[in-house]
Amino acid sequence: MRNVYSPGQIIAATFIGGPLAAAYFLKKSFESINKNDLAKKTFYGYLILSAIIIVISPFLPDETPNMLIPIAYLIPVIMILKEHYLTKTQISESEEYTFESNWKVFGISLAAIVFYMVIFIGVLFVIEPEEDVAQYFVEDVNSMNFELNPYYYSSLEAKKGLNDLDVILTITLTSAAVDELKGADEHEFRIMAMDFIADDYLLYLTESNVHVTVDFQTLAHENVKKIRL
Repeated sequence: MRNVYSPGQIIAATFIGGPLAAAYFLKKSFESINKNDLAKKTFYGYLILSAIIIVISPFLPDETPNMLIPIAYLIPVIMILKEHYLTKTQISESEEYTFESNWKVFGISLAAIVFYMVIFIGVLFVIEPEEDVAQYFVEDVNSMNFELNPYYYSSLEAKKGLNDLDVILTITLTSAAVDELKGADEHEFRIMAMDFIADDYLLYLTESNVHVTVDFQTLAHENVKKIRL
């Protein structure tokens, strides 16, 4: 007697192991009942579907339902089996076939999903753009409503420098602050700059190779002091 997979085993394997599992189990199942042409078509069809899912997944909107993709490859399997494969009753009543082990189904399904995830992560690493930490910092600064001391500060603005890893933090001082800071050393200006950047955030920027330059200016946009954090 020949061992074959039941429709339920194939569907469960597809749910657990994803489209790669579907490709394997459909191929083996149709080969076992001598439908070699259908075995080849379903095998390559699900390999192509696997590739498509891997490529488009990173670009799907965040609100995409989690079950959308599994449903997309599970329903065709159910329809193909119903149309072209043996039923569980036919297998159990047959003197030619017997059921494959559920443990074997589970083991192959697990191996398929692990292999699929390795490929998915590899592709994701290649196609996803590197995180633009500098741009995130600029957006954070410009979107935050800092409570500026009106005696010292007129405005605060961040922008990227000529290099993508450089950020310029422009702090515009009031006339009173400029007068008070005459003769102040770099350490005093650094303390003022750190009022706007948390120590752990600065450490994160440094570890990401982002360089922050703080440009203290007058209301007339003249340079008072420029320091690099």
